[in-house]
This record gives sequence, structure tokens and C-alpha cells, in this order.
Amino acid sequence: FLRKYGFRCINELKLEETTLHDDPGFVVDAVAGYLRTGSYSISAMEERESAIRDKAEEEVVKRLNPLQRALFSWVVFHARRGVRHRENTRFSRTKIFGVFRDLFRAMGRNFVKLGLMEHFMDVFYLTVREIEEFVEGRSVTNNLAGLVALRKAEFDSYKQGLVPPERFMTHGAAGPYMLFPQLLDDLDLLAKAQADMQLES
Repeated sequence: FLRKYGFRCINELKLEETTLHDDPGFVVDAVAGYLRTGSYSISAMEERESAIRDKAEEEVVKRLNPLQRALFSWVVFHARRGVRHRENTRFSRTKIFGVFRDLFRAMGRNFVKLGLMEHFMDVFYLTVREIEEFVEGRSVTNNLAGLVALRKAEFDSYKQGLVPPERFMTHGAAGPYMLFPQLLDDLDLLAKAQADMQLES
């Protein structure tokens, strides 16, 4: 299982997440849970799910006329096909992210060998552009460890702040507001800048 699916993790679209290869404890706990309950028969689970699905469809069909039944069958068929394609696509995307996760980790290990950072996972505190520019000799700084330390300090400061709501709206440039909340009184920074330029001219 780990050889086939060890690249998977909880937040699969975050490259810095630990995978099942790193910590197989999740798999071990899941298998232990199935063993304790005795419900680890794939065929039995499929039969149970199929029975639930068939019963639900029967309840719906009983309430429909022939034309509605035909429409219902068409919708169910295409919905199932769409869900199947969606899940296959999501799994393929996860596999691609797993490949890129391994590539970035390999770069991190090489940076550690060169003495550029302390831990290979520190590479995820750098942007892709910063890595590219360093490798190509176009970087503004060669102090990758300093950049990593700066980012870590910023992330630590985020942890001290308030937890944002699940949904929120922003107006204007987000960056200045993070350091200067008083700018929220004047949401349109660009408009103010244009007005100042007109006054100066």
C-alpha cells in the first residue's frame, strides 16, 4: 500500500505536508481499526453500499411517472460518470503534486549538503522564483538560510494573531493593511495616490 499510495497525505495540495511515507501511523491506525471491528471485507462493503443505493433509487422511482423516470435515469447516469471523472482527475492531480513534493525535497536535501539551510524541509519557506533564481545565479541574495529564518519568524507572528473567519472580503492592496491597519480608513490607496499626484502637479 505504501509503495503505491505513500505519496498521499491529509492536505494533499500543500507541498510541505508530511506524507504516508514520512509517517505511516495513520495507515497503521486505520488498519488496526478495521481489524478491531472486523469490517475489512471489500466485497461486503461494496454490497452494503450497493444495497443502500438501490433502495434509495427505488424510493425515488416509485414516485415518478415514466417520463420522469427516464429523465431521472439519465441524470443519475451522467452524474455518476461526472463524479467518476472528477475523482480520477483529482487523484491524478494528487499524484502530480506528489512528484513535485519529492522534487522540492530533493532540492532541499542538496541545499542542506551545500550548507545553505539546516533542514531539507526549509526549502518550502522559499518561493519557486527564489529557488530558480538562486540555481540560475540570478538571486538577489545567496543567504537562503536568512530568508528561511525571516519566513519562519513571519509565520510565528501569524500564529500570534487572531484566527480569520472562514469567509471575508478585502478591498485594495492587502499588503499594507497587514502592517498598518489604520489604512483601512482609506480603502482606495490608488485613488488617493492619483489625487496627491494631481495636487502636486
